[in-house]
Amino acid sequence: MMNNKSNNIVYRKEERVWVWIKYRLLEAGSSLSKLARLEGVTRQALSSVKHSSYPKLERRIAESIGLTASDLWPHRYGIYTQAILRAREKNQTPKTDIRTEGNDSGEP
Repeated sequence: MMNNKSNNIVYRKEERVWVWIKYRLLEAGSSLSKLARLEGVTRQALSSVKHSSYPKLERRIAESIGLTASDLWPHRYGIYTQAILRAREKNQTPKTDIRTEGNDSGEP
């Protein structure tokens, strides 16, 4: 169980990352508001990515600053998720489900 000190450290790290993301967007001539308009969502919806997973918007934010969503939020993207995202980028499905690889029953 995390204590308050640990929770504060995690929160401060997330805050620094979010400030850095907004800075990089400004460097690229964009902002959260501009991205929200392009995506057809409110700025608040785009900002919700800060605290909860929203893959489509995470990818859009990351692309806007020349990174991948897993670069910005590695804790949200495990090995299996990364394999699926790479396959989607190539417009193909993964050849094997790594969760069941080597398991003939199809069960994870």
